[in-house]
Amino acid sequence: MAELLSIQHNKISVPTSESINLIAVNNIAIVMGVDNYPEFHFTDGTKLLSSKTLKHYELSLTPFGFIRPHKSYLVNSILVDKLVTRDGGYLLMRTAELIPISRDKKQDVLEWFKI
Repeated sequence: MAELLSIQHNKISVPTSESINLIAVNNIAIVMGVDNYPEFHFTDGTKLLSSKTLKHYELSLTPFGFIRPHKSYLVNSILVDKLVTRDGGYLLMRTAELIPISRDKKQDVLEWFKI
């Protein structure tokens, strides 16, 4: 029973216009704001558009090691392959996506990676 509860605690509820999905946190690579709605990008390449706010997911996912390098992105820090500091800064994800780092979030990102 304790193991089941531990597994369930590593999932979040993601409502869409058609359903409520229970998503394993470790399958989430990026949550990106698209037209005021967060779009989940999963490690397997699939995507899911949610009806909640990006801020809602920031609060839910930060304890799992997600960081917000830009106002439109939340990323799973475990899946960051490289922090590039040139060209304003960006994160190269294991999924090959490039995530910009905004000027006002740059210090937070650098502190996260202890640079």
